[in-house]
Amino acid sequence: MIRLLLLPSMDFNRPAEEVLLDLIYISTKLQIPIHHIRFGLPMELDQRPDDDNDENTYIDIYIDPLFDDRFAGNNGVMYRRLPFSEVEVKVDMEIHIDHYPFMPEELLSQINVKYGLKLTVKDIINEEHPSPDIPFKLRISPHSLIWYGSLDPNLTFGGLDLAGLVLNKVLPGFDKTGGVPLTSVFKVTELEGFESYVHPPLVLDTALNGFNEYQAP
Repeated sequence: MIRLLLLPSMDFNRPAEEVLLDLIYISTKLQIPIHHIRFGLPMELDQRPDDDNDENTYIDIYIDPLFDDRFAGNNGVMYRRLPFSEVEVKVDMEIHIDHYPFMPEELLSQINVKYGLKLTVKDIINEEHPSPDIPFKLRISPHSLIWYGSLDPNLTFGGLDLAGLVLNKVLPGFDKTGGVPLTSVFKVTELEGFESYVHPPLVLDTALNGFNEYQAP
């Protein structure tokens, strides 16, 4: 099967056009040197999406007629692009980001090393990722010559694995004044002589022209 055989063993650390020629050969047995062929943009065309061996992509090609006059002019072929979600880790490493927002292209060099690829900006949907509150997904462009789909790489930020952090900033027990209920600090919830907030808010007393600390009743 194309998917099972290629993903573990095929060398994807090459220019996309070189890998594309191999994929075309697998589907059509057409073998053309890279300097005698030009490619258009791939187009999804999967007539049997449940068949892992079925061609799912059509692409226009132009073959130099001086090399092979049987294919003079513009032609097209079908081949199978591969699921990006099933690429295998080649180097055991973490993928770091040190700022938000960021553009996915900033991660490409790390992604390429970790998964043994040669992705370029043309392969991905390069849209700004705004916040660690939103899970990051590296999405493949519909114009990628080799891949389709997406990948969920685990990112680290400041030395911490983002997948293990609590990213929801709206949590019960926190109010807009910044006061923290003692129940979130102490396991014992009934404490005599303690008010409900560690730091009571400050209020403006206009009559005294200054700030007075709020005294709990």
